[in-house]
Amino acid sequence: MAHLHYSKALEDLTRAMQDKLAVRQDTTLASAILLAFYEGLVSDDVEMSGFKKHISGATAIVKLRGPQQTQSGVGLKDLAWWARQAVCDTVGHQALVLNLQTTLIRAEADSLLKGARTTDKIDKALKLLQRARKMDDELGVWFNKCPPAWRKVVSGSAANVPEDKIGLVSAFPGPIYDYPNVWAAGKHINTHVSRLLLNQVIVRCIAWVCAPSDHTLTKEYIDAHRIGTEQVMDIISSTPYFFGWTGDAMSTPYFPCGTSEMPKGLAGVSCMWPLLATGSSRFATRTQRVYVKARLAKIAEEMGIRQADVFSKNRRNQT
Repeated sequence: MAHLHYSKALEDLTRAMQDKLAVRQDTTLASAILLAFYEGLVSDDVEMSGFKKHISGATAIVKLRGPQQTQSGVGLKDLAWWARQAVCDTVGHQALVLNLQTTLIRAEADSLLKGARTTDKIDKALKLLQRARKMDDELGVWFNKCPPAWRKVVSGSAANVPEDKIGLVSAFPGPIYDYPNVWAAGKHINTHVSRLLLNQVIVRCIAWVCAPSDHTLTKEYIDAHRIGTEQVMDIISSTPYFFGWTGDAMSTPYFPCGTSEMPKGLAGVSCMWPLLATGSSRFATRTQRVYVKARLAKIAEEMGIRQADVFSKNRRNQT
């Protein structure tokens, strides 16, 4: 039934995109974003081509609208939300901005560190390394300055298990984190991912600049590897919270479907991408990758998010 509604919505969106007036409307932009979100939940395409097409379409609509973006009530609210968050939720907004800046640094690294090594590119790689390190420091400050209402706490510790049983346990051996609510948990885990990605950029820059020498002997590499390893453990230690989250009593007292004891899909969406980044990281051990692979499969099984199953099946278990 959901697929039938999706197909009908896709037809309507296609027609709207071809209409010079309809393509500029708020409903068309909202539809493109919602269909992208749907693709992210149910698609079994490894390349996520449907998701990417919808996001590209939404981006094109925003560019096409130009200054008209703020001439409608909905468009104005979009920008008002951003400004309001900067004032009402300074902690969360700061994390959002830093995480967005991290994606730009990562994209720049992907573009720079390919092709032939030239003197000019080596200089740019060194500058990029410094920017990544500075951004990582800022993210570290964000964690240290989190107010009590945002801080995670260690709720317990998971015992060691045999390596061949690691995919069956809900918590990886080590500390287990608890959070005040799923919003704070999502900000924490995504900010850990940003630090993970930044230190991967740092390692890539070091390796690229030092080649063919052994970059693993440098202090910069040792520091980045330590921080990256810590982020992997922090993300994994946060995972049990998402799998046990059934709604925050104060903000989400009930759900329109399912029982109050069932883990909610929002939790799966919140930790699915961080788990993918962790399982793909050079800093994760083989055992940690096995655990991540099993958790992604669990998201697909219990929360019905098919993309998590795709991620799980394509996760490599080797170090």
